[in-house]
Amino acid sequence: MGDRAILAPVDFSRRYLRILDSGAGDGCWLFDLRQYLDANGADSGTYHYVGTDINPSLYPKSPPPHIKFFNQSILESFPTKWHGTFDIVHQRLVMAAVAPPATTIASVVAELGGLLRPGGWLQLVELDNDCSPENGPALRRLLCYHQQNSEAGGLGPNLSVHLKTAMENIDLENIKQHSVDVFYGAKNQGGEDLKAKSTRSLSQVVGPVLAQARVALPNTYIKSDEITLPSQLQQEVEEVGARLRFTVVYGQRRITS
Repeated sequence: MGDRAILAPVDFSRRYLRILDSGAGDGCWLFDLRQYLDANGADSGTYHYVGTDINPSLYPKSPPPHIKFFNQSILESFPTKWHGTFDIVHQRLVMAAVAPPATTIASVVAELGGLLRPGGWLQLVELDNDCSPENGPALRRLLCYHQQNSEAGGLGPNLSVHLKTAMENIDLENIKQHSVDVFYGAKNQGGEDLKAKSTRSLSQVVGPVLAQARVALPNTYIKSDEITLPSQLQQEVEEVGARLRFTVVYGQRRITS
């Protein structure tokens, strides 16, 4: 989201914040947030960062001592000792994993909201599945799989429309929703390093989307896409670029008197 890892108006002048990234993968968001805070004068060295995921092979081999990683699925309850302890809870591109009726977007949002301290912020980021027409055929195919996965899971074609209501239902306040366009590869204007980084970040999405489609879409899934789509998408993004629109919703846990 531009050069910012978080849009919620968090007071970063405070020290000793606890920050959780659900679905952290390799920890990229946590590291980007730390870099952003350092560049903007926050005392981020006092902060405690936690990343959770279901695939420990993605975790960095030697993370800094103030960044910890734990195995945790959004389909299961978070540790009781974590409840009410975080100043920021962030989750990006994970909601497609919910499995109604056992878990729903509403139940996951309630679980994440319960991790917040009074005054803490929950920020959720999901893809707006209304595909941008200028994107190339490889990305359009990937987004089609993503949309069909969402529908097959009972979440509708664009699960991002449910985020704001889910926050309202757990009585968060100061809830805001934004649409953010992110440019990748040749369309990213941030220099060669950012072009390459954005291309890699988009390429990393292909595997999880296809893995879900292989199970969710047995009648329409094309197995050869596992071989052809990753390279096609990488070449397309490097040469032509891509634009995706994300829905960002954040809300604050009430401060009780």
